Amino acid sequence: MTNQLLDTFTELSKLPTTSFYEQKILEYIKTKLTSYKIEFHQDSWGNIIAEVNGKTPNEIVFIAHTDHPGFEIISKHKKNVYLAKALGGLPKNCVTNQTNVKIISNRNDFFNGKIINFYSKDNKKINVPKDYRWMTSEFVLIESDSEKINLPSFAVFDLPET
Repeated sequence: MTNQLLDTFTELSKLPTTSFYEQKILEYIKTKLTSYKIEFHQDSWGNIIAEVNGKTPNEIVFIAHTDHPGFEIISKHKKNVYLAKALGGLPKNCVTNQTNVKIISNRNDFFNGKIINFYSKDNKKINVPKDYRWMTSEFVLIESDSEKINLPSFAVFDLPET
C-alpha cells in the first residue's frame, strides 16, 4: 500500500461517523474526488457514485460504507446522563457497561462519555444475555463529562488510534 493510500485511510478513519451522521466523511470524499477531477453524483439516499474509465473492458466496483455502528443521543435522562438509540448492528461484546464513547454534538463539539446501562424500547433497564451474539437493547444510557450537549447529537466508540 502506498503512503498516499495509507494517509487517506488514516484521515478517513479519524472522521466521526455513524448511521445518519455521515456528513463529515461524505464531504471529505467529495473534496478528494474534486481534487482528483473525478466527476461524481449522489443518489437519492446520499450515496456517492463516481466512475473512472480504465484501459480494459473489465469493470471493477468498489463499495464502502461511510458509517460505523454508534448511537444517536436523543434525550437528556438527568444531569449529565443521556438516552441514546443504537444505530447499526452492534455485537454484544463491543458494548458493555463502562464502554467509552466520544460524543459529537451538532455544533461539532467533542465530549467524553461511557455507557452505563441498557434499556429496552419501553425504557426499562435490561441485562444483555451472555449467550446472545448481538446487543439486544435498542437504547443505552451514556454518562457524559458534560451536561450541556445539544440534541440531537451522536456518539461513536472511543477507540485507540493504534
